[in-house]
Amino acid sequence: MAGPSEITISSIFKSVFQHKFLFSAITALGMLVVVGVFMMLEKKYASEGQLFVQLGRASVGLDPTATASGTISVMDSRETEIRSIVDLIVSRGVAEEVVRRIGPERILATKFNFIQIPSLSALLDSDAEGFDEKGKLYAEGRSGDEQKDFEEAVKKFSDDLLEVSAERKTSILTVYCKASSPILAKDLADTVLEVTRSLHLKVSYVNESQDFFESEFSHQNDKLTVLEKELEEFRNERGVLTIDAERSLTQNIIDRLTNRILDAQADVIELNTELQAMSVKLEKTDEFVELESRGMESSSRSGADQKLIEFKGQLANLLQRYNDKHYSVVQLKTEIGEIESEIGSRQEKRTESSKSRNSVYESLELSYAQKSASKTAKEKLLEHLRGQLAKQNQRMTQLNQDLRHAESLKQSIAIARSGVIDFAEKRRQSSVLAELNKQQISNLEVASSGSFVTKHIFPKASLVLPLGLVASMALATLLCFRRSQKPETPTAIPEVERGLGVPVLVTLPRVPAVVRS
Repeated sequence: MAGPSEITISSIFKSVFQHKFLFSAITALGMLVVVGVFMMLEKKYASEGQLFVQLGRASVGLDPTATASGTISVMDSRETEIRSIVDLIVSRGVAEEVVRRIGPERILATKFNFIQIPSLSALLDSDAEGFDEKGKLYAEGRSGDEQKDFEEAVKKFSDDLLEVSAERKTSILTVYCKASSPILAKDLADTVLEVTRSLHLKVSYVNESQDFFESEFSHQNDKLTVLEKELEEFRNERGVLTIDAERSLTQNIIDRLTNRILDAQADVIELNTELQAMSVKLEKTDEFVELESRGMESSSRSGADQKLIEFKGQLANLLQRYNDKHYSVVQLKTEIGEIESEIGSRQEKRTESSKSRNSVYESLELSYAQKSASKTAKEKLLEHLRGQLAKQNQRMTQLNQDLRHAESLKQSIAIARSGVIDFAEKRRQSSVLAELNKQQISNLEVASSGSFVTKHIFPKASLVLPLGLVASMALATLLCFRRSQKPETPTAIPEVERGLGVPVLVTLPRVPAVVRS
């Protein structure tokens, strides 16, 4: 009996050559199996569509109610935007909408539908109709089995049928959809492109923003109207068209009054100086000038003598009735003594001196009176001017307060007008965006719709058949080599004697094995 030989390339070729008919048969049988499996496999077709991402209104992704400013700062790059759109395409929302439009039965349909293979979820979940109220709402009226088919279609589409690629530094997104038929693949690709554009429009546009800007525009416009009316009533109440002009006029009046007051004060000071100088001159100037008059008769002595005689007669009468200490006697004696003293001082011939007013004194006194009157008039004028200046200063203070109030109203009006203009522009932009959204106008443009390709992408004959041939030949070679390695059992006595080199003396019959229990 010969042992197994060493495995070499020559031994493999020798075994294949020795069993060439077996090798050919096994290779042919393997190829038949591969071709059969190739024909039995479900064909997969692909459709390719492309989206071009433009720089448009949705590129910044800014909520129109987020700012009222005309400028914004965008920090995101184009790569971030394109990546966001890729995530949007592969999202479950897009997958569910595609399944709704295409139908789960078309996506789940295969050529092996006649074979009923229960799924693991069906085996684990026996209650297919068990939905609560919220579950019924989410199921959108579908039954339990329909909802399971819907979920399986969504999962199959997301995991197996959809692929999205986005190269760096490009604005093109490529969408690949695979299906069991070219028509279904094209429908899936077109639907994905359409749903993506619709959903991108939806997330780029804020619902009810137009109503918000409309209400804000009306509010700001009403506020502007109220402020303008308040400013007009304020001007009418003050009786001025512009407070600046009134302040300028009042300031001119104040300046003139101030100048007049300064002039009047200077005049009063000058008059005081002149009056002081004139007062000194008046004190040094005599009011009267004495004039001498000689040889004048004394016209009053004879009368005094006569009066003295009368008083002495009355004294004699009084002494007859009263004593010397009586009041009337004493008084009459006193008068008599005065008359006698006066008569004794007078002479028959005398010279008297008369006085006359000094003309220089009279002139100085008149000038002093005139200057005093001028001073009094200037002081009255100065008092009047000061009163007028106080009134004008008070009016200027009021005008300053009015100016501040008017400036505050003007500033509020400017702010309100700016708000009206800004919200009017925002309202217009929101209206345009709403119309663009209604017309399905987006910055995502379909560069190419889904392609219709009748050549399947799986399985590929150029790959499956060569691999099948190689596998069949490898299997045939292995079987031939194994067959060559089996030891041959001698079947005749001469062959046994020739192999062992000794004669065979006796042969024993084959005894069947006995199995004991």
